[in-house]
Amino acid sequence: MIQRFGSANTLTLIAALTVLLALVGCGGSSQTVIRSEAPAQAGASDDAALSGLDQEEVELLQTLQQSTQPGELSSQEAGLVRASKTMSPSEYLAKYGSGSVDSDYQVGGEDILSIYVYEQPELTRELVPVSGDGFISFPFVGALPVAGMTTEQIGSAIRAKLMEGGYLIDPQVSVVVKEYKSKTVLILGAVETPGRYQLESNETLLDILSRAEGVSLREGGNLNRASLVRIVEDASGRQTKVSIEFDLRRLLSGQDHLANLALRDGDVIYVPMADKVYVMGEVQNPGAFVMGDNQLNIVEAIGLAGGFTRLAAPNRTKIVRKDGGVDRIFIVDVDDITEGDGQGFIVKPNDIVIVPESFF
Repeated sequence: MIQRFGSANTLTLIAALTVLLALVGCGGSSQTVIRSEAPAQAGASDDAALSGLDQEEVELLQTLQQSTQPGELSSQEAGLVRASKTMSPSEYLAKYGSGSVDSDYQVGGEDILSIYVYEQPELTRELVPVSGDGFISFPFVGALPVAGMTTEQIGSAIRAKLMEGGYLIDPQVSVVVKEYKSKTVLILGAVETPGRYQLESNETLLDILSRAEGVSLREGGNLNRASLVRIVEDASGRQTKVSIEFDLRRLLSGQDHLANLALRDGDVIYVPMADKVYVMGEVQNPGAFVMGDNQLNIVEAIGLAGGFTRLAAPNRTKIVRKDGGVDRIFIVDVDDITEGDGQGFIVKPNDIVIVPESFF
């Protein structure tokens, strides 16, 4: 659908009078004249919607959209962050507890352990690999299954075996995880180094964000929202995938300690892209611009691009907006808005603002 905002043309004198009366009734809205035209064909092509751009500008827009979307998820990744239930950190903690892994880390295949036997240096082993199927090999003990055990439980098991065999009377055994390789978390979206990370004991959301080098300044991560997706189990043993939504800005600034959750194996952290608006055509610096936290109007959007060039036709500024897969096109008289209250047309994320060249 194409709608016009501004006073470029009038269809008939009656239409103009009708609009004038409407303006008086609405208290001087900045959208001074609204005239409906023939609706755009449903499913109109992008080429038709972007007819205000020349070929070079269309190619620039396509390049911008491709280069500023790395935080967008593939269909497989989108499935990882899709959850059946959404809750806040406080709601999650109230229902499921802290989920701390501080002293309860369960050893798994490929982890590396250090095993110390007090005053028995010949039995101490700095690097003891856990096999893929969860076993370690230790002197006088042989093969010992350790997958799913804590370090304390492993130490107790080795101590018991040494005593049962009559090798030591009261051995003191200490086990430490030297390298964590069996547990991983995945961080996706607008961070500097997204990917899969091996989970270490005691790690939290802030720890993993730090390891991922923080929110991407280049791509513009959305600091208002992010999510931690994990599978939880209720009292009956039924598993549910939940998405714990949190304010990333408050977490990073230390204002929300509840959101700094302890991580678990299989957690997925997602930082979405910041909302962007594309400003093209006769502006000083066409490109993609982060919208920020506040509502953005058409004048402010053009200001992000450095304002109009001397060849611009502000009264025929076009906004292309995807709505349910269909291009909706609005024509805005920006001159008329700047002469009014300065508010005017409010842009939405992923809107394309096109400023055409003047006919004169």
